[in-house]
Amino acid sequence: PMRTPPAVRRAKAAKEQWTPPKEWKKKDEALKAVTINAAEFMGVADRVGSLEVGKQATFLITTGTPLDMTSDIEQSYIQGREIDMMDIQKFFFEKYMTKVMQYLRIVM
Repeated sequence: PMRTPPAVRRAKAAKEQWTPPKEWKKKDEALKAVTINAAEFMGVADRVGSLEVGKQATFLITTGTPLDMTSDIEQSYIQGREIDMMDIQKFFFEKYMTKVMQYLRIVM
């Protein structure tokens, strides 16, 4: 019979003893508070609150954790439909940047 190398045994033992850092648990609970827990409280958890087959796919794609104010929303979906993320600020920013890039090509 083949024996498990000691390094593998130690790695398995460490994995079994490992627990996520406390801040992970806090973020997980905070995310649940604004998703599944809120849906359960309002009595609509059968339709929303988590991503599951048969539920309305309403969610955000962000550059970081959605609980961090510095994260940007890249895309959003409401009831499975992609939402147009172009707003007036983004429109004018892109228009301005196009002009800046044209100017820089002329100057350089």
